[in-house]
Amino acid sequence: MAPELPPPKSEYEAARKQRIQENQKRMAELGILEASRDLSSSQESKAMAPRSEARKVPRQRELLLPQRKSARMAAKGTKPRYIEVEFKAPARSSKRAVGGARFSQPRQVASPEAQERALRAADGLMEALHCPCMCKHIQPSQMSGGFWLGLNKGFCTAHLPRSIATLTLKVDHPQGTTDTKDTTDRKRPRRQKHETQEEGLQRDLQELLGERRAVMGGVYAVGEGEWRAQYLPHKSGLSGGWRGFALDQELDAGDAVVFEKVSSDTLKVHIFRAADYEEDAGESDSEPEEVLPATTKRKTKA
Repeated sequence: MAPELPPPKSEYEAARKQRIQENQKRMAELGILEASRDLSSSQESKAMAPRSEARKVPRQRELLLPQRKSARMAAKGTKPRYIEVEFKAPARSSKRAVGGARFSQPRQVASPEAQERALRAADGLMEALHCPCMCKHIQPSQMSGGFWLGLNKGFCTAHLPRSIATLTLKVDHPQGTTDTKDTTDRKRPRRQKHETQEEGLQRDLQELLGERRAVMGGVYAVGEGEWRAQYLPHKSGLSGGWRGFALDQELDAGDAVVFEKVSSDTLKVHIFRAADYEEDAGESDSEPEEVLPATTKRKTKA
């Protein structure tokens, strides 16, 4: 039954309360009031489940496992013996652990004086060249991570293609080249007595890579002294293929690299290794001169 309302104080309140009573009667006839009461009571009675805490898996624990036995011995119903097995939980994966060579450290770091001498030698070569060229000072970030090399934007805009293209990097004297007679006439050693098949295949692979490095100039070379690299004009740099070129040439942070344009899709590369200029450090002590920082921006010859 709907509760009785107090007498109204005005005609508006009287009409309003009359409509409320009519609505309550209609809702009672339809059974809406009882359904809402049942629903509210069920929700109040249902207690909130306690939040389960995350289970902590120990790094190391010992499990007792039944010893394996045949079906005949298991049917005898003998008392099982248990052995202790050390259990190690799998280590959590780390984003930094993916691609260990991605964060490789440089093989050697030359002194700032040696780096500056290499840059000055590169500038001297650029003045003697008659083709468009530019000098790049190799940084540690260009030898690790994604192996990306950013070029001078002015040089790229004026002399390199305006769309994505594959450039050829050509080196006259690649790192690691030797006399071809030593590789073609040499007989491969016989398989060792206690060598497994996998070890033999690995040894053969290393020999093939060594022969390719000696003849072509590197493992990633596409020809004798030639490498391919993907050029991205919207980023003004070299992406795919630069990693193989840098690894084959064994570039280090501090080296000076001169890129000379010889054709529309070919760049001739001249490498000035900073480590080769370390010997001149003692000779230059007698005549002190101003040494510019190694991060000085290099010029571009049009």
